[in-house]
Amino acid sequence: MNRLRPPRAAVSALRCAGILLLLATSGCWSIKAYSKHETPVLQTGGRIVIAINWHERLRNFSARVEDHLTAEFARRGIEVLHYRPPGISLEESPVMTFAKAHGADRILVYSLGRPLVADRPFQDPVSFDRNGGIVSHPQGDPLQIVTEGSLVDVPTGKTLWQGSVDYEDNIPLPGSSGRSAQRLSDTLIQKLAEDGFLVQREPIAGTKAPATSVAE
Repeated sequence: MNRLRPPRAAVSALRCAGILLLLATSGCWSIKAYSKHETPVLQTGGRIVIAINWHERLRNFSARVEDHLTAEFARRGIEVLHYRPPGISLEESPVMTFAKAHGADRILVYSLGRPLVADRPFQDPVSFDRNGGIVSHPQGDPLQIVTEGSLVDVPTGKTLWQGSVDYEDNIPLPGSSGRSAQRLSDTLIQKLAEDGFLVQREPIAGTKAPATSVAE
């Protein structure tokens, strides 16, 4: 008895659909964290000022990162004060005056650099939706975001911790900016905890702690 076989084109289409489904469900992204720091002093309460600098293409994306950071600090009993620095560096910005006026203990300055595609500045607006979210890009190249942060002690003005988080998404899918923002913020918080500046906590339900590589 001869069995009916689907057309070759249909088989190819099914195979392609299966491959895309596998990639979409497994996720093709990587994240690495590096840091150097002074002798750690654990913060278990008090206040912290978050001052985020962002590239213009990451305005809304950075807001999502800030929301996740705020939630993680709150879980550790730390009140967050939000500040928008007008200057490029800590010395040029009145963020220290702001922090002292509001009785903050520390300042976290966090910068999100220009997004890159395969180490090239990314220009194609198709890759960003109306809300600044990351969506797929036609080149199919990895999307990269490099961030840097500093933790400053307010009473002394001393920089306690410096670090960076490098994020790469090989297949940024539509609507993935929320997950990408959470991965960045979770990794930054985890690195601060590993280095002894924050209390270790289990990830929020439904997420997993991302792996990090350490360069002290």
